[in-house]
Amino acid sequence: MRGPAERQAKMLMGVTTEDFVPAGHPIRRVRKLVDEVLVALSPQLTAMYAPDGRYSVPPEHLIKASLLMAFYSIRSERQFCERLQFDLLFKWFLGLNITDNAFDHSTFSKNRKRLVLGQPSRQDPAMLAGGTLRRVRWQAIAMNGIEASTSPPPLPRWFGPRASPDDPAVSALIARVARGAEWADIGGGFNLNLRIDAEPPVVLRIHRPWVRRRRVAGLRRLRERLQRTQVRVARPIRISGCDVLRVADRWAEIEEFIDNVRPRADEDSYVRLFEELGRLHTALKAVWEPSPPEPLDDHRTFGQLRYSVGFTRRRLGPGSEPVVHRMRQLTGELSKLRKEVELPCTPIHGDYKLGNVGELSDGSW
Repeated sequence: MRGPAERQAKMLMGVTTEDFVPAGHPIRRVRKLVDEVLVALSPQLTAMYAPDGRYSVPPEHLIKASLLMAFYSIRSERQFCERLQFDLLFKWFLGLNITDNAFDHSTFSKNRKRLVLGQPSRQDPAMLAGGTLRRVRWQAIAMNGIEASTSPPPLPRWFGPRASPDDPAVSALIARVARGAEWADIGGGFNLNLRIDAEPPVVLRIHRPWVRRRRVAGLRRLRERLQRTQVRVARPIRISGCDVLRVADRWAEIEEFIDNVRPRADEDSYVRLFEELGRLHTALKAVWEPSPPEPLDDHRTFGQLRYSVGFTRRRLGPGSEPVVHRMRQLTGELSKLRKEVELPCTPIHGDYKLGNVGELSDGSW
């Protein structure tokens, strides 16, 4: 029997946000841990605000909001506040009622200086001399690091821009490979990845300018070896009779297209993510012998360490100076040891995140 579509909204409903969050949802355990930490931080957070005046948005809400932005990959504070208006799980995590409106996105920027620099209220100058302020400052820096991670920092200039299909050289290569077949950009913020609907379909990948031929060729050799294992990886395909092809100031390659969907973002998927990584590492160990695949790019490991020092300083500001100083000390010591010890070469992994996982039609990853 067909149910009626009721147009009259119910005036009274005896439910709360608690009723809409599944009992087994992993976010419940996260909220419990966060609430315990915030209770311990409450005295320090109180000292950052004046004892009178208009009530602010609770700093606990801002800290929890930053965590949600990191967990759910929300790109901006404005987008978060728009979602908070209708997302009952978000309201539950922050401790809001169903009818509570979301706060304005400008609240983040207005309170960031207070939380990051650990500025106490002017009515409580005694806090300036205590160690409490220093602890709160580092806790606030940690929060700012989470918040910063939700908005990807600009890549260094030497990375160069992502390739564009509108570039004449790239457009000519697409026409040469596609031969009239349809194609589509399948995403990826780092490289240009195009699915070409040939028979069989393939992926044309055009790297950023800084990527060296050794890196591309080394990873292709590794994928070829992995074809002998149970790990499903895309098979490299030669492009115009060559392993890789130079397109203006970039390297391009082709591999088979493996149709996949993104797994559900639940607790079981995250557990399986690490199980699959274990299988991948087992397969890598098996194909690493008797010698690493050649050519192999070491990704300029030491240069990456040096870059991370400046990156940390730029992202966290003056408050990160103690950490930056220690990083410089350790990098200096490693520089001395490097003359006597050869740094290991390892294959380059992608990010360990669910967004980079594909589930095949048979349920395998």
